[in-house]
Amino acid sequence: MLSASSIWYARCCSTISYSTRIGQEELFERQRGRRKANRSSIIEPVTSFIAMLRHLGGVGVFILAALDSSVLPTFGAVDALTIVLAARNPELWPYYAMCSTAGSVGGASVAVTRYPFIAFLLSFGMGRVCRFALLAYLAHVFGRRFVTNMWSAHTLLLVAAVGAMLVCVGLLSWLVFRKSEAHTPFGL
Repeated sequence: MLSASSIWYARCCSTISYSTRIGQEELFERQRGRRKANRSSIIEPVTSFIAMLRHLGGVGVFILAALDSSVLPTFGAVDALTIVLAARNPELWPYYAMCSTAGSVGGASVAVTRYPFIAFLLSFGMGRVCRFALLAYLAHVFGRRFVTNMWSAHTLLLVAAVGAMLVCVGLLSWLVFRKSEAHTPFGL
C-alpha cells in the first residue's frame, strides 16, 4: 500500500520531469528555428539568384556558365540548370546546350592568355559542346523523370565510383606508359 508521502513524491517528480521535458523541447525548437533562420538567410539569396537565372532561360544559363568558367565556381550548377531547362522545354535542348557552351567558352577565354586562342577554342570548346549537348539531349529524351532520378543519392554514388575508377585507371596507365629513360642491357 502506498503512503500519502510516496504518492506526493511521485506526483512532484513526474511534474518536474514533465516540465523539464517541455522546457528542453522548447529550447530545442528555438535553437532549430534559429538555425533555420540562419540557414535561410544564407541560402535565400543563392536560390533566388538561381531562380532568376532559370526564369531567364538560355540567357541565364549563359550568364551562369560564364561566371562558372571565369571567377565563380558553381560546382555543377551549370549542368543542373541546363538539364532542368532542357527537361522543361524539350524542343529547345539544342539552344540550351549552345548557350551553356558559349557562356563556358566565353568565361574561360577571358582567363586564358598564354595559350593560342584557336587551339584553346577547338580543344576546350569541343569538350564543352560534347558535354552540354549530351546533358541537354538526355534531359530532352528522358524528361523530368530523368532529372528527378539522376540526382538521387544512389545515382550520384554510382557516378562518383565510376569516376574514381576511371581516375585510377588513367593514373595507372600513365605510370605504366610514361616515357622513361632508355635502359641498356647490363647497365652499359
